Amino acid sequence: MTDNRLRQQRLKISVWACIAAVVCLAIWAYLPALDAPFIFDDEQNIIDSPAIRWTEISWENLGSLLDASQLQSRPVANLSFALDYLYSGLEPRGFHRTNVLIHLAVGAALFWLCLLYVRVTHHSREPANPVLAAALFALVATGIFLLHPLNTQAVTYVVQRMASLATLFTLLAFASYLMARYRLTRGSRWWYLGMLVFWLLGLGAKEIAVLFVPVVILYEICFFRSEWQSKIERALGGTWSPSWTVVIVVGCGALVGVTTALIMASSDTIGLTADFPNRDYNGIERMMTQARVQVFHLSQLIWPAPARLNLDHDFSVSRGLLDPWTTLPAILLCILLVAAAVHLAARHPRYGFPFVAYAVFHMIEAGPVGLDIIYEHRMYLPATMLVMGGAVLLADAGPRARYFLMPSIVLLSLVFAFWTHERNIIWADPIGFHGDMAKKSPNLARAQHNFALALHEAGRNEEALPIIERAIELDPTEWRLRRLLGSILLDLGRVSPAVEAYRSAVALEPGNVRSAFGLGAALEASGDEEEAFGHYLATGERFGRAGLPWEAIPFLKRAIELRADDAGARNALGSAYMTAGMREQALEQFRAAIELDSQRFEPWHNLAIVADGLGLRAEAIEAYTRFIELAPPALQQPISRARGRIEALTRDSAR
Repeated sequence: MTDNRLRQQRLKISVWACIAAVVCLAIWAYLPALDAPFIFDDEQNIIDSPAIRWTEISWENLGSLLDASQLQSRPVANLSFALDYLYSGLEPRGFHRTNVLIHLAVGAALFWLCLLYVRVTHHSREPANPVLAAALFALVATGIFLLHPLNTQAVTYVVQRMASLATLFTLLAFASYLMARYRLTRGSRWWYLGMLVFWLLGLGAKEIAVLFVPVVILYEICFFRSEWQSKIERALGGTWSPSWTVVIVVGCGALVGVTTALIMASSDTIGLTADFPNRDYNGIERMMTQARVQVFHLSQLIWPAPARLNLDHDFSVSRGLLDPWTTLPAILLCILLVAAAVHLAARHPRYGFPFVAYAVFHMIEAGPVGLDIIYEHRMYLPATMLVMGGAVLLADAGPRARYFLMPSIVLLSLVFAFWTHERNIIWADPIGFHGDMAKKSPNLARAQHNFALALHEAGRNEEALPIIERAIELDPTEWRLRRLLGSILLDLGRVSPAVEAYRSAVALEPGNVRSAFGLGAALEASGDEEEAFGHYLATGERFGRAGLPWEAIPFLKRAIELRADDAGARNALGSAYMTAGMREQALEQFRAAIELDSQRFEPWHNLAIVADGLGLRAEAIEAYTRFIELAPPALQQPISRARGRIEALTRDSAR
């Protein structure tokens, strides 16, 4: 066997050994995550979403998924949730298992993309290294991504499958583009179709995939600028001049500016000077803050110890260039880094393009949009571009440099795998997870609330009480905190303060059903059945007047349970049933109200309408007649309509 063949065989063994090691380490790192419960947005997108509760694959279920899912703009992600439910129900383990598999698939797509990029961007358009060597370098860089602790949130937080799926399809679209652009196979133009399909699937997972378009345009500018210049010269019959560059840049800038202005004008989630709905900051403040966020994320990439990772970071908003003082330095640093990346892309696109693409993939979530300030899963897609750059640097490094780099990267991968495993252990323990957030964000009321809620649900109310009280100190106007305080105090048997806590919650948010029910339960526990009855009745009637019968019915039913002989409560419940379209139940309640108090005109009128609608002519005529007898003269129009219906029903009976 020749030395070259022996070297190739060793490389092949090294590649397969590296693949096996990376996959095993990644599975081990995320193994604890399989036991993590659903949290936060998982509830509304999975647990409380009837559209994903498939019992079979059918067109009807698919239509429901498209029309009634929580985020209808992300059908691909919702379809994956539905398939998980079909095969494992609401068992979190099944969803987590799928997330880990998607993460491994992202690693495979990234490996393919890195291998292609290393090969096709070499100045001679030949492999910079033999294929197996290039594969080894691409694999080493990909391994860092698969094991990096910063990616834990995108993988372990079930609903952030949206980000990982968007990343998977965007990487596949990019790789397909390279296959087609460089004609690496026969019939390579079919890869353009594959690129389009993958890109549309990415858009169906999360909207950030739209940024693939400017990234491809950027790639064309970096690597095919001369080709495009020649095409334009031939089309215009002249020689390329610098003024054309100025015109194109200005034109593109104007187009982007006009498009952005139109989008801002038609959306309340994109803007500059007005505060976003449910946010205490505007677009300019958010963009200034994002400069600090980006610097922080870069530091996390370099040092992602579990102590620096958090789902809910306590990140203050930048109100001015020096408020806080780190804002201006962060902005200047970001400008410097982007300028350096652009300069490197212009001079050495092989090295500079990945860094500019990294910045482009941050454009939406770091822009003037009404999103939360910081989440680590937003680094998932942009970080893949840095991995691509790392693969190139490894491939182009000399033997001596690689002799030092490769063992260092292997050691770093092992450290990252351990940290990711440790982070996932925290995610798997609800109390430990929320306690970790509360500890890392001591001045964030939301983090304290979530920790107190986890303790409360575990029956550890004595521990939860001081934490929720601290949360209320941080945010006295948040009704959810008051409601949880009431629930904790009620479980501890401290009824009077529980009543006051629930009263505060209802005063801050009168339309919340759980707060209102909590107040009723606290009043009952206090022994004040009279006030509890009045609260249930008044709340039910208020929801009924607001056209919310399904919210009204539980309160009115509870009021009747406390006082079955109250005709007003019976009539109110019947009215709620009538509004909800439950006419048989409404009829029963109106009859009961009349039996309790036959001198009230309201149940007679309501009974007449329901009986009329059900075709009970005799009962309807009697009820209309009694309503006319009892109703005050001021109700001229209802009385007139009742007389008209009596005449019509009488004529129908005579036929």
